[in-house]
Amino acid sequence: MLGVGGSVSVVSSTFLTWYILRSHDGLSTTYHRLVFGLCVADIMSSFFATLSSAMVPKEMNCLVPNAQGSTATCSAQGIIIVTGYTTAAAYNCCICLYYLAIIKFNKKDGYIKNKLELWFHGISISFPLIIYLPTLSIKGYNSTSAYI
Repeated sequence: MLGVGGSVSVVSSTFLTWYILRSHDGLSTTYHRLVFGLCVADIMSSFFATLSSAMVPKEMNCLVPNAQGSTATCSAQGIIIVTGYTTAAAYNCCICLYYLAIIKFNKKDGYIKNKLELWFHGISISFPLIIYLPTLSIKGYNSTSAYI
């Protein structure tokens, strides 16, 4: 079931990025840049989630059906999935904060672009990397069966 949901998510986010890039505004608005970041993170995590057990080391084929990968592919899949999911969640929070600034605090696009947008992207991208990359050094992505 994970493969079907991941595939639908990849296709949907790909179309959304395509529509943003082809729109009249393109990436010139803060909202479009935030949604674009959300979609890129979703595409990364959902694509690797659809690969499911194929990335698991083939030595585990007796326990995991269709295991065809290696420890390196399993680690790569793990880091991309958790980083992508966390980045997407962070971008979703930033979109909520974007609307909070506009609706509740009556902030204009110029203010958001100059004062908040850098923080939105910086935290959404750097936070997951800072949190999850150290786990890679201790092989923390090879011990889970959450995506099998």
